Amino acid sequence: GQNVMVKILVQNKLAGGVIGKAGATINSIKEASGARVKVSNNQETFPGTNDRIILIQGSINTVLTASRLVVAELAKQEPQVQNPETVGDAFAAGAAPPASEAPMTIVVVIPAQACGLIIGKGGERINALREQCQAKIQLQSKDRIIQGLDERTV
Repeated sequence: GQNVMVKILVQNKLAGGVIGKAGATINSIKEASGARVKVSNNQETFPGTNDRIILIQGSINTVLTASRLVVAELAKQEPQVQNPETVGDAFAAGAAPPASEAPMTIVVVIPAQACGLIIGKGGERINALREQCQAKIQLQSKDRIIQGLDERTV
């Protein structure tokens, strides 16, 4: 299958929960999904944010599985977080409902060239995704893109 990659942005204080004690959580996510999963160290943040990057790579199915597991892990931590500003994952909206039914924010990084595919002609695709996932999906506005960066957040 084709190799794909997903970048999820996560607050530093939530990154530890994804890694787990001595890497136990991230290792079980890797094992259960078959994907490569890496969390950036706390000095490596996404440009223009203080968020760490969870990089998930593999086939489409392994990446989807790992993404759902990461989001489920973030959902477990969410209730204790006062400011659920940014957590992260692409396919998460419809993936795993959070433990509480409180809305959760997931931030995903996509190539800027892919934005048109997500939006679709006249916004058809993004509206269908919003309907399907029952989620609010928002692309970073063009004026907020960091110069020289060919990626946008969703």
